[in-house]
Amino acid sequence: MSIPTSADDSAAFRADILAYIGKSARSIVSDSRTPTTKTINTSISCLEQAIALIPDTDPVKAEHWHDLAKAYRERFEMLGQEEDITKAITALRKALEIAPSGKSKNITLFNDLTNAYRLRFEHNNCGEEIRNGLLASDEALLLCPPSDEQLLTVLTSRGNLLRAFEHSGNMKDLDTGISVLEDVVQRTPLDSDDLPHRLHNLSNLYSTRFEHLNNRQSLKNAISASERALDKTPSTSSIRFLFLQSLSAFHLARFEQDSDAADLENSILLADQAVQLSPQGRPEQMYSLTSLGYSLLRHFEYSGNLVDIDNSISALKRADSLLAQGRSKAMCVNSLGQASLLRFARLSNFADLDTSISSFQAAISLTPDTDVAKPAYLNNLSGAFQTRFTRLWRKADIDNSISSLDQAIHLLADDHPFKPGFLSNLGDSYLKRYNRLRGIEDLNLSVGIEPSSWYSDIPPSKSRLPTPRVHSRLFPLMDNYLE
Repeated sequence: MSIPTSADDSAAFRADILAYIGKSARSIVSDSRTPTTKTINTSISCLEQAIALIPDTDPVKAEHWHDLAKAYRERFEMLGQEEDITKAITALRKALEIAPSGKSKNITLFNDLTNAYRLRFEHNNCGEEIRNGLLASDEALLLCPPSDEQLLTVLTSRGNLLRAFEHSGNMKDLDTGISVLEDVVQRTPLDSDDLPHRLHNLSNLYSTRFEHLNNRQSLKNAISASERALDKTPSTSSIRFLFLQSLSAFHLARFEQDSDAADLENSILLADQAVQLSPQGRPEQMYSLTSLGYSLLRHFEYSGNLVDIDNSISALKRADSLLAQGRSKAMCVNSLGQASLLRFARLSNFADLDTSISSFQAAISLTPDTDVAKPAYLNNLSGAFQTRFTRLWRKADIDNSISSLDQAIHLLADDHPFKPGFLSNLGDSYLKRYNRLRGIEDLNLSVGIEPSSWYSDIPPSKSRLPTPRVHSRLFPLMDNYLE
């Protein structure tokens, strides 16, 4: 680095120093299991100052924009604030505007932009993110040579993006994503460092197909791919917890299918290992805690051991206290509501019932109407209100129970598999209000629910139990509707 001899040279020299500090700070964050917000804030501040000092004609400026985008993404993954992933997208677009025409660099930029749109979609559930992500992926694919290793990376990102098919409801998108990732895994050398992560991504797509089609082979494939990813990952790897997290969820899904206690025990064991290996204080650890909390909740239902439900609530409260506002927090507090409701049913401590209701309300307030999880959250809240009504006989509680179910039902399509169970619950709530208050209108409303709308292909005993959704970031939703 030459000594500056003019004002322009001085600005360039200062920009070089700031960029070096910014990149170094980001490297510390990337390599640390316990990164601090102070370090990533330093990285962002230095890179922003460096960019401000450099003219657009300087080819290094695109590189600094790219580094800044990575830093914003790091902070988004730490804090879960949508503003940061939005700034990352803006920085990547700035980099693409001024980047030299070299293919390799632009492929990386477009691929990172694809992943950034996917992350923002996972946060806000807006379909526009998927469309923009696919456009960025198209640009990356156009630049990739047919045999280039970068092509496999771009295809992996595209497959992950197609996992968000739920917005369109088009299963072809999901099947295409699976085919793309199966091809990527097949073409990845067995000794490649990228193989575990690609297997992990493929396992998540298999899991998504299982969730929506109840296809046992898809769950079997998810477990197999996840086990392969874990086997290929050194015990010292910083990402091993991701594979433990997913495998825990898949074992829980198989327990829901087969009621084999060994799967439930494995789910708890794997989730506990994931918590221990997750970066402390990062969202990744919160997902592990949520997974552990839900597995312990299911173990309590299976064994009746109060220690399990106490540990479940403890893990979920810890996750709740650390998660930023957003979809992941909604899933966590929904599970906390379920666990608290179960403990109330066992111990009759009204503090647990109040916690359950407030937790379900928090989950609902964090969830837009377009999110597929919201009807289940509303159904759970209805059940908690009805439970309190049967204990305290407050009219407001049964009114709130009915209102919550009404909202849930209006959010579901007529052919949705959950709708018959929700309608059954609604009729039950009207009947309970009639039995207590003797309003003939409630009896008429209960009877007036069309019998055909109660029909469901699922067994009656399961009609109040929405099909579990299980993957690395979304855990089962369950209607703990207490009689």
